[in-house]
Amino acid sequence: NSKNVTDTVKRHVQLVIAHQTYGNKKFGEEADRDVRSLLWKYRSYPISLVVDFDADTAQPHLKKALARFLFAEYKTGVVLHFASILFEVNPDYQNGHPEENMLRITEVLPRCFPLVLGEAKPRPPGLKTQGKAGNQLGALRFAEGHYLQMMDANMGAFFGEACKVPFVLRRFQPAGSDRRTVQARIIGFREHIYTCRQGTVGSAMADAEWSFGTICQRFLSGLNARMHYGHPDFFDAFWASNRGSVSKASPAINLSEDIFAGFNVLMRGERSKHVDYLEWEKGRE
Repeated sequence: NSKNVTDTVKRHVQLVIAHQTYGNKKFGEEADRDVRSLLWKYRSYPISLVVDFDADTAQPHLKKALARFLFAEYKTGVVLHFASILFEVNPDYQNGHPEENMLRITEVLPRCFPLVLGEAKPRPPGLKTQGKAGNQLGALRFAEGHYLQMMDANMGAFFGEACKVPFVLRRFQPAGSDRRTVQARIIGFREHIYTCRQGTVGSAMADAEWSFGTICQRFLSGLNARMHYGHPDFFDAFWASNRGSVSKASPAINLSEDIFAGFNVLMRGERSKHVDYLEWEKGRE
């Protein structure tokens, strides 16, 4: 039945949404309502929300929720300035109650610094770190599975492709073996740019992505020199979380921040594989 299916999904899959602006008073409340509406609509699925908390910019309801959680869990009234907060849908929420109560805090990780460094003014130009890389690292802290996939909001796949995923994940290590026999740290696959017919820019980007993101990666895999370039590749999550995440929040490199994952794998003597029987889609325009 549907309950058994949902329970099976929760045992095998975890979806963590890393949202940089939720609960930030610099941005509109409408975006926060959209996030809560999305999580509530799919509340039967294992979806969590990671929020970047900054006491200087956080909305009052977020500060109160954090204070209540810290007191209830740790019996402390300490005030945190920076933290990564993990939210889940509150199963006890009832219609008519304040919308902010639709989500509940399940975990808090205090931090010494903000998610994006270099925002303090005055500051020298070019010293602001890359927000996307910091966002990925913030979500990685709460990922619990053996395998990891970082996806942008413009990525997706058909259900038929999703059914192939278990067979791809088996290529990380042989059946019945332990982590000493892991065959690869990254497993990549083909990518289709579904906006290729939406204009000249979409067509050009589709050609570029297919050339570099699929053809070149396929060729490099045969040389044991395949890299990672923002694809929805699968990572060995335990390995990545203990070796500096999957991207670098460099203030000097504001694009291609996740190519460092490929550098990290290659320079440590590990392998990055490529398979052709799986294909994800991505929008470029």
